[in-house]
Amino acid sequence: MIKVILISVILLFSYSVSAQQKSGTNPPEKAVKAFQTAHPKAQDVSWDKEGMNYEASYKENNNNFSVVIDKEGKILETESEINISELPSGVVRYINDNYKGSTLTGAAKIVDYKGNVKYEAEMNNGKTKKDIMFDKEGKPIHPSKGNEESEEED
Repeated sequence: MIKVILISVILLFSYSVSAQQKSGTNPPEKAVKAFQTAHPKAQDVSWDKEGMNYEASYKENNNNFSVVIDKEGKILETESEINISELPSGVVRYINDNYKGSTLTGAAKIVDYKGNVKYEAEMNNGKTKKDIMFDKEGKPIHPSKGNEESEEED
């Protein structure tokens, strides 16, 4: 019985250490304070590095959000999950015309610190997932214009 408990404790500890290494980072104090000031009711907060900046992913009012904050504590952008039906109409039309066989699986609204809005459409064709960025009118933002289009295999 003691062996079982000991093995369980060791496995739990190793899982905990592994999880800490895979996700999260230690953001600068200024970034943490800016986040806490802007989102005092945030829950389940996790931090990651995004380029030279830091991203805090969190829940607030049962919704998923993330913010990108620089090392000085300036909030650069806020991303919130939205319903697919909230995407501009041009997004759905563009995906139907250009990505036949793909299904929209998620959507997000991204607002930068200047108030500029863009949308992210997440789609899946059964083999790969792809995110495409759109402007507020629903026109795709091409890679040369700052599109953060990404693709990953399932």
